[in-house]
Amino acid sequence: MIFVIYRGVPIFIWFLLQDAGAKSLETGCTTDKKMRLCMEPEVIGVRGGSATIPCWFTFESTTSRIKNRYFVMLKHYYKNGDPKVHYADNNIEKNDMFKGRLEKQENASRGYWSMKINNLHMEDEGTYVCRFNFDITNGSYTKKTGFEARNSNKAKRTQLRVNVPPVVHIWKDFVNTKHSRRLLCSAEAKPKPNITWCSSQGYLVNGSEVFEGPSGSNGLQKILSILTITGKMPEESYRCLVENQHGMAWGHVTQSDREGGVLWYVVGCLVATTIALVAAVAFACRWRRNITKGNVDQNGISHRQDQDKSHDQTYLGLKKTSPISEFQVYENIRT
Repeated sequence: MIFVIYRGVPIFIWFLLQDAGAKSLETGCTTDKKMRLCMEPEVIGVRGGSATIPCWFTFESTTSRIKNRYFVMLKHYYKNGDPKVHYADNNIEKNDMFKGRLEKQENASRGYWSMKINNLHMEDEGTYVCRFNFDITNGSYTKKTGFEARNSNKAKRTQLRVNVPPVVHIWKDFVNTKHSRRLLCSAEAKPKPNITWCSSQGYLVNGSEVFEGPSGSNGLQKILSILTITGKMPEESYRCLVENQHGMAWGHVTQSDREGGVLWYVVGCLVATTIALVAAVAFACRWRRNITKGNVDQNGISHRQDQDKSHDQTYLGLKKTSPISEFQVYENIRT
């Protein structure tokens, strides 16, 4: 089959592409008379990485001149349901929210300014607005003014999104019997990741259950995948792959039928050891109680014996006398 391409077709396609690019750029620009300010509609960064928000400003005039240009970046966000504005200007070292994380690049004469945010946090997400402040002179007249992407259309401002590459945690547990086990893989990412199980030979493993947790206010998604394995199987290594457009992460775990038998053996040993320890402690307490009771009984008997001996000594200490007759008493009185 032969395709015929006319000479005018490539030129027509080129004009279409140019027109589409112009319209795309126009959606990110705010124009007012002779002033024009353009921003990227969307900038995407990764948590822990960096993102650059650029701005372009042009002023077309043959009679007026612009002096003392400086740039201000406004971050629009909500706090307790109320709209707030956070400023990030040339005094970047005095900024609490972005302190130590900002870099700026500017070419004031050409109306270019960009702000680079390092070590991105989830809280950095939001709407950013460019504003140029300057003095405009016309002859001897000078006026302080400014121009920003003030239109209500959000496409004329920059939406910063902070995404998260996958983070994986994998583990296993046993279910009821030694020949049934579960492999669990949890992942955290933004946007929502895909989870895949595969064997050590590279074959995909089906039959896993996926549970999605509620996404937070920042869109961070948590997912749990459970793969249940039943029956006797040889030792096998399984890998959990988690992927989104910002990266891939994986974790692997090895399962074996011997692990179930070993686990039940260990559990049995622990139970037997615990019972033996409890019995030994009970025997020791009872033995100690019996010894204490015996000492108390012996002390009581010895004390009574000592009391009996003291009475005997008292009686022995008295001088024994024989009865005196009435005649002897009378004779004693006479003498």
